[in-house]
Parts: sequence; structure tokens; C-alpha cells
Amino acid sequence: MKKHITQLKNGPLSTLFQQGQKRILVAEANGFGLHALIISKEDDKLLIEHSASSTNTDPVASIDEILQKLKNNGIQTPKEALLVSASVVPALLDIPVEGETTVDKSQMLELVRWEMETLMSEQASQWNIGWLLMGRNYLTEEQRDDILLEMEAYAEISANRGGRAPARFGEEAIKRDYVTREQLEECLAIQENMYLLDDAIDCSWLPESTTVGSQKGLWLCSAISAVLRQQWVAAFMQQQIRLQWVYPMSCTSSASLCCNIPEGENSNPGSQVLLEIQPGYIACCRIENQQITQFAQQKCCDRSVTASDIAELCQPLLSVDISSIWVSGQHPRIEMLTQTLTTTLNRPLLPVEPHQQAQCKINDTLNESLNLGLYSSIIGAAQHYFGTASSNTAIQLQGQPPPPPLYKQPKMQLYGVVTTLLFSVVCIEIFFAWQISDMEQQIFDNNAKTAQIEYINEGVISKSENAQKAKAKLDVLEQQHSRLQTRKLYIESVLVKRQQFAESLLPTIANNIPDQAIVYKIEENDWYRLSVSGWAATQSTVDDFNARLSSAIEPWNLYISDSPSEVKLGPSELEGYQFNFTLTPRESKDKNS
Repeated sequence: MKKHITQLKNGPLSTLFQQGQKRILVAEANGFGLHALIISKEDDKLLIEHSASSTNTDPVASIDEILQKLKNNGIQTPKEALLVSASVVPALLDIPVEGETTVDKSQMLELVRWEMETLMSEQASQWNIGWLLMGRNYLTEEQRDDILLEMEAYAEISANRGGRAPARFGEEAIKRDYVTREQLEECLAIQENMYLLDDAIDCSWLPESTTVGSQKGLWLCSAISAVLRQQWVAAFMQQQIRLQWVYPMSCTSSASLCCNIPEGENSNPGSQVLLEIQPGYIACCRIENQQITQFAQQKCCDRSVTASDIAELCQPLLSVDISSIWVSGQHPRIEMLTQTLTTTLNRPLLPVEPHQQAQCKINDTLNESLNLGLYSSIIGAAQHYFGTASSNTAIQLQGQPPPPPLYKQPKMQLYGVVTTLLFSVVCIEIFFAWQISDMEQQIFDNNAKTAQIEYINEGVISKSENAQKAKAKLDVLEQQHSRLQTRKLYIESVLVKRQQFAESLLPTIANNIPDQAIVYKIEENDWYRLSVSGWAATQSTVDDFNARLSSAIEPWNLYISDSPSEVKLGPSELEGYQFNFTLTPRESKDKNS
């Protein structure tokens, strides 16, 4: 696994995003398609306004199809979204960090990454072709089991006889007329896309470890492929929608159990167990005092899950104070498995759906037969986002980071610099216009005095001492006026050149700013000597900006004389490097040489 990992810590940012937000698009990607609900908050309940689905597995195509369906029905989509993904892996990790111990964020990230890498590797192996064919509804569970049993028997016979390798699963499915060649190639393409993902991961964890129950000191964490997360962010951004958070599909529905529970549904609301039975995995979590204290998950994508498998997974999480078990999921045999488990575990298994109906209501325009149980993860994510559920029952990763403040955006910084220069030119123009006007008024007054003296003295004006003084003062003022006019023209010429220089150079600087860099300030320290300061996510981004800018400013006879950088936190407390480039005229370099 690569060590280039983005840490996205769960915390008060989620509260900030909730403020003023009353309507949001929540989508669930199970690997075989996309299901979405538009959910709004009314008082303490959630209102499910609209729904749409897509069988497309590509993020861009699936989102486009869902939004087009909503648009065709005259529905205006929200500008913010949540994503619940089966590719997000949750876990309770035993990290050697006590709750009161202060740990550097980078150290904590390294500890979480170290543990989550193995779980992510196991997650990648679940995308086998049999499970993909089942997920696309091209193959039934019974048909898959028949193929697997025959392939195992044939492999054993061939191994004993030294024969050739057994046939592939997909070829066997085609031979039996279970699937078509086109359906197999479609699933192989999905499988290839999953395997081609970069192995870098993004991690997240709750701010504090588990503090209740018998499993104290465990940290609720989650991880996702960094490339896959960015694909979803870009797909939503293409539709002008901001992806706020990404939730795991597993255990997110537990948020519904940490709202106000109707009296009589559980003998001890402080201790609950949630069982999820999905086509690709089974998961079980124990919740105590609105906090997940135990979590277990097992893949079942390569074989048919049995009630014994589920019971074995749940038994360690059960205790005498648990009188019933909540159950959710989309497994085709979930009803049959639930009936068997009721006897095996000696406890009733209650669907999460009735509990959700106490907290959610469906828009009248929707079909009242909409099964909320199939959307338990989506509704759990919405309840967590809107703050109607405990924040310790779900762990999300940040989707698209919030935009930088307006004054930190490169374009606005460029506009600010240009506006400042223009304002300076206008102020200088006004100042010189006032000086010239005042000088002209003085000349006018002196001309009036001279004319009066000439009128009084008439023939003796040339010999009058006062007339000579006035005439001399007039000459001096006219000379000063002439110098000011010349100085004004010179300054106007210089300002025009400097304005042209700024209008040409500043866009060049803005066009060469890398995507992962922010320019805070462009300041002129001396004539044609500029200081460019900002922040970048990595040192390589600083070096890339240095190289780009050095090449771009050569036509202006400038070079970067100094480019120090240092590690410093940037927007949203992200780690990065602060830099300060000094742009100097090349003639200064030649003089120093």
C-alpha cells in the first residue's frame, strides 16, 4: 500500500455542513448500481421526498441517469449529497492510544492506515465473477452453487489424474446457458475496473475511542480507495453537486437505532445488536449507550451464507440483556434466514423498517409501498448527517472539501491585486489634478493682482517694485506649473507601463498555479520586485510551481531569486508546505554577479 494517504477526521465539520441545510440527495452504491433518495428534515423527522435508481456501475453515468430521471419528473435536485458505498470498509481497531493521550494527527493516521491496509486488501478480493453475476441479477444463488460444486469436484478429479486445470466460472455459466457472453463480459469489465484502482487509501476515525462496555479502547475507523473516492467526488461535481460525506454501507443503519426508540421495542434500549445480511457480506454490531462497542463482519460473496454462519458471527456479541435483535439487509433469502435465526438465537429478529417508520415519513407523491428496509443504510446516513442520531454510531469520510474562503481563491486574489493597482492610479490622478487645479487658481489670482497693479501704476509698472515682485513670483509659479505638468506626464507614463506589466504578469502567475496550491498574497516589495506567498499540499507541488513560474516569467526579464518553503498547516487543518517566492529583475542578478 502507498503511504500517500489523506486523513479526513470526523468531527465538528459535519455540524457546520448541517447548518441551514434542510434537503439533501443520499445515494447508495452497492457495486451493482446506484439507489438514491431525496431526504429533507421536518422538525425531528425525515421526509423522503423522491427516489430514483440506476443499474449503471460507472459513477458519472449512474449519477447522470438518476438526475435525469428526477429532472424528467420535474424534481429539483439538492446541491449537496451523501454517498453510502459498499467499497468503504469500517472496523473497530485496537490502537495503542488511550482516550486522554494526545497523539499527533500524522501518527494517528499512520496507526489507522497500518491496520486498515489489510482489511482493504481483503475487500478487493470479494469482487469475484460469480458474485458480480449474482449482483447484476444474471445468476441465481442456486445456479452459482451448482457451478462451484461441480468445479470443485472436477478440480479434485483432475488433480488426482494430473489433468488440465479446471474451467473458469464464467465459461461454465455460459456452457449451462445461465448467462450470455455479453452479460459475462459486462461483469468482467466491472471486475477489471475494481482491480485497476490505485492502492492508496483515505482513512477516517472518530475523535475518541469506545469508552463503554467490555470493549473499551477501540477506535471506530473506516477507509476507501483514494482513487474511487475521487471518482465519486468528480462525478457529483460534474453535475454541480457537492459530495459532503462518504459513509460505509455496513453498520451505517445503526444510526437509526440511536434515535428515540418507541417504548416496548427493546427491553434495554441502552444495549442493542444490529445484524445486516447483505448479498456479499454479513455484519453484526453491538451498540451500548449510543456507541458501537463491538463489530464483526464476514464475507459471503464466494459461497451461500447459512443461518449457522450468521449465528456463529452474532453469538460473541449477544448477552442476557439483549432480548431482541434488529436486522436489515438486501439478501434474497433474508426472510428465510431470519425465521431460522429466531429459533437458533432464541430471540426475535425485528426488521429495522418499523423503527425507521417512527422517524421517517414518505412523501404523498411516492408509492406508499416503498420498502424502507431496503434503504436502511441511506436513512441511517441521513439521520447521522441531520443530527437526529448519535454521532458515535457512524464513521464517515469527507467527500469534497469545502471551497477556500473567497479572499483565498486565486481568481479573487488576482482581481484584488488589479483593483488595488487601478485604485492607486485613480488616487494619484486625483491628487495631481487637485495640485494642478490649485496651482492654476494661484496663477489666476496672481494675474488678477498683477493686472490691478498695472492698472494703478499704468506707465510706471515697469519701475514699480511691487509690480516687479509680482512679475517675478508669476514667473516662478509658471515655471513650477511647467515642471508639474512635465512630472505628471512622466508619472502617468510610468504608471501606464506598470499597469500593463501587472495586467500581463498577474494572469501568468495565476495560470501557472498548480491544482494543489493556493496563493495567499502577491506583494510588490520594490520596483518590479514581487513577493508571491502561499501554501501547497506537498513539497513536489511547491517545486512544480517554482519550475512553472521560473519559465513563465523569463519574458519579463525576471527570475526567482529566493524560494523558501516550510511545513505548515493549510485550509481545514490539512498538512502542507508554506512557500514564499521572490521575483527579481534579472539585471539585479547581473549586477550582483
